[in-house]
Amino acid sequence: MSTQLRRLQRLASIAVFAFVLALRAFAASGDEVVLKDKDHKDIGAALRNLIEAEAKDAKAQAKARTAVNDLFVKLGKATKKATDPIVATQATLSLTADLGKALYQVEERKSSGIKAGELAGGTIETEGVEGGKLTYAIWTPKTYKPSGEPLPLVLIVPGMKEGKPYVSKQFLIENWTDAASREKALLVAIDMPNDLKTWNVHKVGEEGTDGGLGIVMRVFGRISVQYNVDYDRVFLVGVETGLPVVLRVAGAYPHHFAGVIGQRGDADDASHENLRNVPTWFAGGGSGCTAWEEKTKAAGFGNCTLQQDGKDADAWAWASEKRRVANPTQVNLALGEPVPFAAYWVLTERQEHSPGTRVDAEIDRAANKLVINSRGVKRVTIFFNDLLLDLDKPVKVVCNGVEREEKIARNLDDFLGFAKRRSLCDGGRVYVASRIFDLPPPKD
Repeated sequence: MSTQLRRLQRLASIAVFAFVLALRAFAASGDEVVLKDKDHKDIGAALRNLIEAEAKDAKAQAKARTAVNDLFVKLGKATKKATDPIVATQATLSLTADLGKALYQVEERKSSGIKAGELAGGTIETEGVEGGKLTYAIWTPKTYKPSGEPLPLVLIVPGMKEGKPYVSKQFLIENWTDAASREKALLVAIDMPNDLKTWNVHKVGEEGTDGGLGIVMRVFGRISVQYNVDYDRVFLVGVETGLPVVLRVAGAYPHHFAGVIGQRGDADDASHENLRNVPTWFAGGGSGCTAWEEKTKAAGFGNCTLQQDGKDADAWAWASEKRRVANPTQVNLALGEPVPFAAYWVLTERQEHSPGTRVDAEIDRAANKLVINSRGVKRVTIFFNDLLLDLDKPVKVVCNGVEREEKIARNLDDFLGFAKRRSLCDGGRVYVASRIFDLPPPKD
Protein backbone atom coordinates (compact mmCIF):
# COMPACT_ATOMS: atom_id res chain seq x y z
CA MET A 1 0.00 0.00 0.00
CA SER A 2 1.41 3.39 -0.98
CA THR A 3 2.20 6.09 1.57
CA GLN A 4 -0.31 8.44 -0.09
CA LEU A 5 -3.10 5.83 0.13
CA ARG A 6 -2.36 5.18 3.82
CA ARG A 7 -2.45 8.94 4.45
CA LEU A 8 -5.84 9.21 2.72
CA GLN A 9 -7.22 6.30 4.75
CA ARG A 10 -5.94 7.89 7.98
CA LEU A 11 -7.60 11.20 7.09
CA ALA A 12 -10.84 9.40 6.27
CA SER A 13 -10.76 7.59 9.63
CA ILE A 14 -10.20 10.89 11.45
CA ALA A 15 -13.13 12.45 9.59
CA VAL A 16 -15.43 9.55 10.48
CA PHE A 17 -14.33 9.70 14.13
CA ALA A 18 -15.00 13.45 14.23
CA PHE A 19 -18.43 12.92 12.70
CA VAL A 20 -19.30 10.27 15.30
CA LEU A 21 -18.19 12.60 18.09
CA ALA A 22 -20.36 15.35 16.65
CA LEU A 23 -23.34 13.02 16.55
CA ARG A 24 -22.75 12.01 20.14
CA ALA A 25 -22.51 15.62 21.21
CA PHE A 26 -25.76 16.42 19.43
CA ALA A 27 -27.52 13.42 20.93
CA ALA A 28 -26.34 14.49 24.38
CA SER A 29 -27.98 17.87 23.94
CA GLY A 30 -31.41 16.55 24.94
CA ASP A 31 -32.76 16.52 21.39
CA GLU A 32 -32.85 12.74 21.04
CA VAL A 33 -35.87 10.74 22.19
CA VAL A 34 -34.61 7.99 24.50
CA LEU A 35 -37.65 6.81 26.43
CA LYS A 36 -40.51 4.62 25.20
CA ASP A 37 -44.03 5.82 24.45
CA LYS A 38 -45.22 4.10 27.62
CA ASP A 39 -42.69 6.10 29.64
CA HIS A 40 -44.01 9.35 28.17
CA LYS A 41 -47.56 8.34 29.09
CA ASP A 42 -46.48 7.34 32.60
CA ILE A 43 -44.83 10.71 33.19
CA GLY A 44 -47.86 12.51 31.77
CA ALA A 45 -50.21 10.57 34.05
CA ALA A 46 -48.02 11.24 37.09
CA LEU A 47 -47.97 14.96 36.32
CA ARG A 48 -51.73 14.99 35.79
CA ASN A 49 -52.22 13.32 39.18
CA LEU A 50 -49.94 15.90 40.78
CA ILE A 51 -51.91 18.79 39.29
CA GLU A 52 -55.22 17.26 40.38
CA ALA A 53 -53.83 16.67 43.89
CA GLU A 54 -53.34 20.42 44.35
CA ALA A 55 -57.10 20.68 44.90
CA LYS A 56 -56.91 18.05 47.65
CA ASP A 57 -55.25 17.81 51.07
CA ALA A 58 -51.54 17.92 51.87
CA LYS A 59 -51.35 14.12 52.17
CA ALA A 60 -52.62 13.63 48.62
CA GLN A 61 -50.22 16.26 47.32
CA ALA A 62 -47.24 14.65 49.04
CA LYS A 63 -48.19 11.21 47.70
CA ALA A 64 -48.49 12.53 44.12
CA ARG A 65 -45.17 14.40 44.43
CA THR A 66 -43.41 11.27 45.71
CA ALA A 67 -44.81 9.25 42.81
CA VAL A 68 -43.34 11.72 40.31
CA ASN A 69 -39.97 11.65 42.04
CA ASP A 70 -39.89 7.84 42.18
CA LEU A 71 -40.74 7.61 38.48
CA PHE A 72 -37.95 10.01 37.52
CA VAL A 73 -35.47 8.00 39.60
CA LYS A 74 -36.64 4.75 38.01
CA LEU A 75 -36.33 6.09 34.45
CA GLY A 76 -32.93 7.64 35.15
CA LYS A 77 -31.60 4.38 36.49
CA ALA A 78 -32.89 2.49 33.46
CA THR A 79 -31.58 4.88 30.80
CA LYS A 80 -28.27 6.04 32.30
CA LYS A 81 -27.52 3.06 34.57
CA ALA A 82 -27.29 5.47 37.49
CA THR A 83 -27.48 4.01 40.99
CA ASP A 84 -27.66 7.20 43.03
CA PRO A 85 -31.26 8.60 43.14
CA ILE A 86 -30.11 12.20 42.70
CA VAL A 87 -27.95 11.33 39.70
CA ALA A 88 -30.81 9.25 38.24
CA THR A 89 -33.25 12.17 38.58
CA GLN A 90 -30.73 14.48 36.92
CA ALA A 91 -30.39 11.98 34.08
CA THR A 92 -34.14 11.98 33.43
CA LEU A 93 -34.30 15.77 33.61
CA SER A 94 -31.62 15.98 30.92
CA LEU A 95 -33.95 14.30 28.38
CA THR A 96 -35.57 17.46 27.05
CA ALA A 97 -37.25 15.87 24.01
CA ASP A 98 -38.69 13.06 26.11
CA LEU A 99 -40.04 15.46 28.71
CA GLY A 100 -41.67 17.43 25.90
CA LYS A 101 -43.48 14.33 24.69
CA ALA A 102 -44.49 13.53 28.26
CA LEU A 103 -45.91 17.00 28.84
CA TYR A 104 -48.29 16.52 25.96
CA GLN A 105 -49.73 13.48 27.73
CA VAL A 106 -50.87 15.53 30.73
CA GLU A 107 -54.14 16.58 29.08
CA GLU A 108 -56.61 13.78 28.32
CA ARG A 109 -58.17 14.94 25.05
CA LYS A 110 -61.50 13.32 24.22
CA SER A 111 -63.73 13.27 21.16
CA SER A 112 -67.05 13.97 22.92
CA GLY A 113 -68.75 17.01 21.39
CA ILE A 114 -66.22 17.28 18.56
CA LYS A 115 -67.57 16.70 15.06
CA ALA A 116 -64.75 16.02 12.64
CA GLY A 117 -65.30 17.30 9.12
CA GLU A 118 -67.77 19.95 10.23
CA LEU A 119 -67.97 23.63 11.13
CA ALA A 120 -69.03 24.13 14.73
CA GLY A 121 -69.45 26.96 17.19
CA GLY A 122 -67.83 27.27 20.58
CA THR A 123 -68.58 29.32 23.68
CA ILE A 124 -66.45 30.22 26.69
CA GLU A 125 -68.42 31.34 29.72
CA THR A 126 -66.34 33.93 31.55
CA GLU A 127 -66.82 37.04 33.63
CA GLY A 128 -63.72 38.41 31.93
CA VAL A 129 -65.62 39.71 28.89
CA GLU A 130 -68.61 41.94 28.34
CA GLY A 131 -71.78 39.86 28.33
CA GLY A 132 -70.15 37.00 30.24
CA LYS A 133 -69.20 34.87 27.25
CA LEU A 134 -67.11 34.87 24.12
CA THR A 135 -67.73 32.83 21.01
CA TYR A 136 -65.75 31.35 18.15
CA ALA A 137 -66.16 28.95 15.22
CA ILE A 138 -63.94 25.96 14.47
CA TRP A 139 -63.45 23.76 11.43
CA THR A 140 -62.17 20.28 12.29
CA PRO A 141 -60.77 18.08 9.47
CA LYS A 142 -62.40 14.72 8.76
CA THR A 143 -59.15 12.96 9.67
CA TYR A 144 -58.99 14.50 13.15
CA LYS A 145 -58.41 12.09 16.04
CA PRO A 146 -57.86 13.10 19.69
CA SER A 147 -55.14 10.47 20.01
CA GLY A 148 -53.76 10.79 16.49
CA GLU A 149 -51.19 13.07 14.94
CA PRO A 150 -51.42 16.60 16.39
CA LEU A 151 -52.73 19.16 13.88
CA PRO A 152 -51.66 22.72 13.12
CA LEU A 153 -53.88 25.45 14.55
CA VAL A 154 -54.79 28.53 12.51
CA LEU A 155 -56.22 31.16 14.86
CA ILE A 156 -58.01 33.93 12.95
CA VAL A 157 -59.18 37.44 13.88
CA PRO A 158 -61.51 38.06 10.90
CA GLY A 159 -61.77 41.84 10.91
CA MET A 160 -64.91 43.75 9.91
CA LYS A 161 -67.67 43.24 7.34
CA GLU A 162 -70.09 46.01 6.40
CA GLY A 163 -69.04 48.05 9.40
CA LYS A 164 -69.53 45.25 11.94
CA PRO A 165 -67.25 42.50 13.29
CA TYR A 166 -67.18 39.58 10.86
CA VAL A 167 -69.25 36.74 12.38
CA SER A 168 -66.91 33.80 12.96
CA LYS A 169 -69.05 31.07 11.37
CA GLN A 170 -69.81 33.21 8.35
CA PHE A 171 -66.12 33.96 7.94
CA LEU A 172 -65.17 30.28 7.83
CA ILE A 173 -67.99 29.57 5.38
CA GLU A 174 -66.62 32.18 2.98
CA ASN A 175 -62.85 32.04 3.63
CA TRP A 176 -60.01 29.52 3.99
CA THR A 177 -62.05 27.02 1.97
CA ASP A 178 -59.16 25.54 -0.02
CA ALA A 179 -58.87 21.80 0.49
CA ALA A 180 -55.23 21.78 1.61
CA SER A 181 -55.84 23.81 4.77
CA ARG A 182 -59.23 22.23 5.52
CA GLU A 183 -57.73 18.75 5.33
CA LYS A 184 -54.65 19.47 7.41
CA ALA A 185 -55.44 22.12 10.04
CA LEU A 186 -57.80 23.20 12.78
CA LEU A 187 -59.23 26.55 11.63
CA VAL A 188 -60.59 28.83 14.36
CA ALA A 189 -62.22 32.24 13.78
CA ILE A 190 -62.96 34.46 16.78
CA ASP A 191 -65.96 36.74 17.31
CA MET A 192 -64.56 40.12 18.32
CA PRO A 193 -66.25 42.91 20.35
CA ASN A 194 -68.46 45.45 18.60
CA ASP A 195 -66.27 48.33 19.80
CA LEU A 196 -63.22 48.36 17.54
CA LYS A 197 -61.32 50.54 20.06
CA THR A 198 -61.12 47.57 22.44
CA TRP A 199 -59.47 45.21 19.98
CA ASN A 200 -55.85 46.25 20.47
CA VAL A 201 -55.70 46.15 24.28
CA HIS A 202 -55.50 43.46 26.95
CA LYS A 203 -57.96 45.01 29.37
CA VAL A 204 -60.82 47.51 29.00
CA GLY A 205 -61.83 50.15 31.53
CA GLU A 206 -61.71 50.12 35.30
CA GLU A 207 -63.50 46.76 35.49
CA GLY A 208 -60.64 45.16 33.61
CA THR A 209 -62.69 43.11 31.16
CA ASP A 210 -60.76 41.42 28.37
CA GLY A 211 -59.98 43.40 25.27
CA GLY A 212 -59.22 41.81 21.93
CA LEU A 213 -55.76 40.56 22.91
CA GLY A 214 -57.06 38.83 26.02
CA ILE A 215 -59.92 37.28 24.04
CA VAL A 216 -57.51 35.78 21.47
CA MET A 217 -55.42 34.20 24.22
CA ARG A 218 -58.49 32.85 26.03
CA VAL A 219 -59.65 31.10 22.86
CA PHE A 220 -56.14 29.78 22.22
CA GLY A 221 -56.03 28.37 25.75
CA ARG A 222 -59.41 26.66 25.36
CA ILE A 223 -58.62 25.09 21.97
CA SER A 224 -55.16 23.94 23.06
CA VAL A 225 -56.53 21.81 25.91
CA GLN A 226 -59.63 20.49 24.10
CA TYR A 227 -58.10 19.63 20.73
CA ASN A 228 -55.09 17.69 19.52
CA VAL A 229 -52.95 20.74 18.67
CA ASP A 230 -49.39 20.70 17.37
CA TYR A 231 -47.85 23.41 19.55
CA ASP A 232 -45.01 23.91 17.09
CA ARG A 233 -47.49 24.87 14.33
CA VAL A 234 -49.79 27.52 15.80
CA PHE A 235 -50.37 30.44 13.43
CA LEU A 236 -52.10 33.77 13.98
CA VAL A 237 -54.07 35.26 11.10
CA GLY A 238 -55.28 38.86 11.08
CA VAL A 239 -57.64 40.07 8.34
CA GLU A 240 -57.89 43.83 7.77
CA THR A 241 -58.50 45.36 11.24
CA GLY A 242 -57.52 42.01 12.77
CA LEU A 243 -53.90 42.30 11.65
CA PRO A 244 -52.72 44.81 14.30
CA VAL A 245 -54.40 42.61 16.91
CA VAL A 246 -52.51 39.42 16.04
CA LEU A 247 -49.21 41.30 15.67
CA ARG A 248 -49.63 42.61 19.21
CA VAL A 249 -50.60 39.16 20.52
CA ALA A 250 -47.49 37.66 18.91
CA GLY A 251 -45.33 40.44 20.34
CA ALA A 252 -46.63 39.78 23.84
CA TYR A 253 -46.42 35.97 23.63
CA PRO A 254 -43.89 35.15 20.87
CA HIS A 255 -42.96 31.77 22.38
CA HIS A 256 -46.36 30.30 21.48
CA PHE A 257 -46.44 31.00 17.75
CA ALA A 258 -44.85 29.67 14.57
CA GLY A 259 -45.83 32.66 12.41
CA VAL A 260 -48.19 35.56 11.76
CA ILE A 261 -50.26 35.95 8.58
CA GLY A 262 -51.74 39.30 7.56
CA GLN A 263 -54.41 39.66 4.89
CA ARG A 264 -55.57 43.01 3.48
CA GLY A 265 -54.58 44.86 6.64
CA ASP A 266 -51.84 47.10 7.95
CA ALA A 267 -49.30 46.81 10.75
CA ASP A 268 -50.22 50.23 12.19
CA ASP A 269 -47.93 50.96 15.15
CA ALA A 270 -47.47 47.35 16.31
CA SER A 271 -43.87 46.63 17.28
CA HIS A 272 -41.66 44.08 15.54
CA GLU A 273 -39.01 44.02 18.27
CA ASN A 274 -40.02 40.78 20.01
CA LEU A 275 -40.56 38.82 16.80
CA ARG A 276 -37.00 37.84 15.91
CA ASN A 277 -38.09 34.20 15.97
CA VAL A 278 -41.63 34.63 14.61
CA PRO A 279 -41.83 35.06 10.80
CA THR A 280 -44.56 37.15 9.15
CA TRP A 281 -46.37 36.91 5.81
CA PHE A 282 -48.43 39.79 4.43
CA ALA A 283 -50.78 39.91 1.42
CA GLY A 284 -52.71 42.95 0.24
CA GLY A 285 -51.20 45.04 3.01
CA GLY A 286 -50.63 48.77 3.23
CA SER A 287 -47.52 50.85 3.67
CA GLY A 288 -47.20 49.70 7.29
CA CYS A 289 -46.51 46.16 6.10
CA THR A 290 -43.79 47.40 3.76
CA ALA A 291 -42.30 49.40 6.63
CA TRP A 292 -42.49 46.28 8.81
CA GLU A 293 -40.42 44.33 6.29
CA GLU A 294 -37.81 47.10 6.22
CA LYS A 295 -37.62 47.26 10.02
CA THR A 296 -37.17 43.51 10.39
CA LYS A 297 -34.41 43.54 7.80
CA ALA A 298 -32.66 46.40 9.61
CA ALA A 299 -32.94 44.48 12.89
CA GLY A 300 -31.29 41.42 11.31
CA PHE A 301 -34.41 39.23 11.46
CA GLY A 302 -35.02 38.91 7.71
CA ASN A 303 -38.19 36.91 8.36
CA CYS A 304 -40.92 38.95 6.66
CA THR A 305 -42.49 37.84 3.35
CA LEU A 306 -44.57 40.19 1.19
CA GLN A 307 -46.86 38.57 -1.40
CA GLN A 308 -49.18 41.36 -2.39
CA ASP A 309 -51.56 39.20 -4.43
CA GLY A 310 -51.41 36.22 -2.07
CA LYS A 311 -54.57 34.21 -1.36
CA ASP A 312 -55.60 31.85 1.44
CA ALA A 313 -53.94 28.94 -0.35
CA ASP A 314 -50.67 30.89 -0.59
CA ALA A 315 -50.82 31.72 3.10
CA TRP A 316 -51.32 28.05 3.97
CA ALA A 317 -48.49 26.98 1.64
CA TRP A 318 -46.19 29.41 3.49
CA ALA A 319 -47.37 28.22 6.90
CA SER A 320 -46.96 24.55 5.95
CA GLU A 321 -43.21 25.05 5.73
CA LYS A 322 -42.88 26.80 9.09
CA ARG A 323 -42.27 25.43 12.57
CA ARG A 324 -42.01 27.36 15.79
CA VAL A 325 -38.52 28.09 17.08
CA ALA A 326 -39.23 26.77 20.57
CA ASN A 327 -35.69 27.09 21.95
CA PRO A 328 -34.10 30.03 20.14
CA THR A 329 -30.50 30.97 20.77
CA GLN A 330 -31.39 34.69 20.68
CA VAL A 331 -34.26 36.33 22.53
CA ASN A 332 -35.27 39.99 22.30
CA LEU A 333 -37.72 41.18 24.94
CA ALA A 334 -38.76 44.83 24.64
CA LEU A 335 -41.14 45.94 27.38
CA GLY A 336 -44.02 48.04 26.10
CA GLU A 337 -47.77 48.07 25.53
CA PRO A 338 -49.19 45.49 25.71
CA VAL A 339 -46.62 44.73 28.38
CA PRO A 340 -44.72 41.48 27.81
CA PHE A 341 -42.61 40.42 30.77
CA ALA A 342 -41.57 37.02 29.42
CA ALA A 343 -40.44 35.45 26.16
CA TYR A 344 -39.17 31.90 25.66
CA TRP A 345 -36.58 31.29 28.41
CA VAL A 346 -36.39 34.89 29.66
CA LEU A 347 -38.59 36.37 32.43
CA THR A 348 -38.44 39.89 33.89
CA GLU A 349 -40.12 41.25 36.99
CA ARG A 350 -43.20 43.39 36.47
CA GLN A 351 -41.99 46.95 36.51
CA GLU A 352 -42.46 50.45 35.20
CA HIS A 353 -41.02 50.82 31.73
CA SER A 354 -40.18 53.46 29.19
CA PRO A 355 -39.13 53.34 25.52
CA GLY A 356 -35.92 51.33 25.31
CA THR A 357 -36.58 49.17 28.38
CA ARG A 358 -35.50 45.74 27.22
CA VAL A 359 -33.51 42.54 27.65
CA ASP A 360 -31.48 40.94 24.87
CA ALA A 361 -30.13 37.47 25.62
CA GLU A 362 -28.07 35.07 23.54
CA ILE A 363 -26.81 31.53 24.01
CA ASP A 364 -23.67 30.01 22.53
CA ARG A 365 -23.96 26.29 23.17
CA ALA A 366 -20.57 25.48 21.72
CA ALA A 367 -18.96 27.71 24.35
CA ASN A 368 -21.63 26.89 26.97
CA LYS A 369 -22.15 30.60 27.34
CA LEU A 370 -25.11 32.88 28.16
CA VAL A 371 -24.93 36.62 27.43
CA ILE A 372 -27.53 39.01 28.88
CA ASN A 373 -27.71 42.70 28.01
CA SER A 374 -30.39 45.00 29.41
CA ARG A 375 -31.65 48.56 29.52
CA GLY A 376 -33.80 49.62 32.45
CA VAL A 377 -34.09 46.03 33.74
CA LYS A 378 -32.19 45.21 36.93
CA ARG A 379 -33.15 41.59 37.46
CA VAL A 380 -34.03 38.71 35.16
CA THR A 381 -34.91 35.03 35.56
CA ILE A 382 -33.48 32.61 33.00
CA PHE A 383 -34.93 29.14 32.43
CA PHE A 384 -32.62 26.35 31.27
CA ASN A 385 -32.75 22.98 29.55
CA ASP A 386 -30.20 20.72 27.88
CA LEU A 387 -31.13 21.83 24.38
CA LEU A 388 -29.96 25.33 25.23
CA LEU A 389 -26.86 24.54 27.28
CA ASP A 390 -24.95 21.53 28.60
CA LEU A 391 -26.01 21.56 32.24
CA ASP A 392 -23.44 18.90 33.13
CA LYS A 393 -20.78 21.58 32.65
CA PRO A 394 -20.22 25.04 34.15
CA VAL A 395 -21.97 27.85 32.29
CA LYS A 396 -20.27 31.15 31.47
CA VAL A 397 -22.69 33.97 32.21
CA VAL A 398 -22.06 37.53 31.02
CA CYS A 399 -24.44 40.18 32.45
CA ASN A 400 -24.03 43.61 30.86
CA GLY A 401 -20.37 42.85 30.23
CA VAL A 402 -19.58 41.32 33.65
CA GLU A 403 -18.57 37.67 33.32
CA ARG A 404 -18.69 34.87 35.84
CA GLU A 405 -19.04 31.09 35.86
CA GLU A 406 -22.10 29.31 37.22
CA LYS A 407 -23.06 25.70 37.88
CA ILE A 408 -26.69 25.37 36.89
CA ALA A 409 -28.20 22.28 38.52
CA ARG A 410 -31.29 20.61 37.11
CA ASN A 411 -34.10 20.67 39.64
CA LEU A 412 -37.26 18.57 39.62
CA ASP A 413 -39.23 21.29 41.41
CA ASP A 414 -38.24 23.84 38.75
CA PHE A 415 -39.46 21.49 36.03
CA LEU A 416 -42.72 20.79 37.84
CA GLY A 417 -43.37 24.45 38.63
CA PHE A 418 -42.96 25.49 35.00
CA ALA A 419 -44.89 22.51 33.63
CA LYS A 420 -47.86 23.12 35.92
CA ARG A 421 -48.15 26.88 35.66
CA ARG A 422 -46.59 28.20 32.48
CA SER A 423 -46.38 25.67 29.68
CA LEU A 424 -50.05 24.86 28.87
CA CYS A 425 -48.72 21.30 28.49
CA ASP A 426 -46.64 22.64 25.62
CA GLY A 427 -43.94 20.08 24.84
CA GLY A 428 -41.73 22.73 23.26
CA ARG A 429 -41.41 24.60 26.55
CA VAL A 430 -39.49 22.28 28.85
CA TYR A 431 -37.26 23.89 31.47
CA VAL A 432 -35.52 21.99 34.26
CA ALA A 433 -33.62 24.78 36.03
CA SER A 434 -33.97 28.48 36.68
CA ARG A 435 -31.68 31.17 37.99
CA ILE A 436 -32.25 34.79 38.96
CA PHE A 437 -29.53 37.18 37.80
CA ASP A 438 -29.06 40.70 39.16
CA LEU A 439 -27.92 42.88 36.27
CA PRO A 440 -25.37 45.64 36.77
CA PRO A 441 -25.87 48.91 34.88
CA PRO A 442 -24.81 48.67 31.21
CA LYS A 443 -21.28 49.90 30.60
CA ASP A 444 -22.22 52.32 27.80
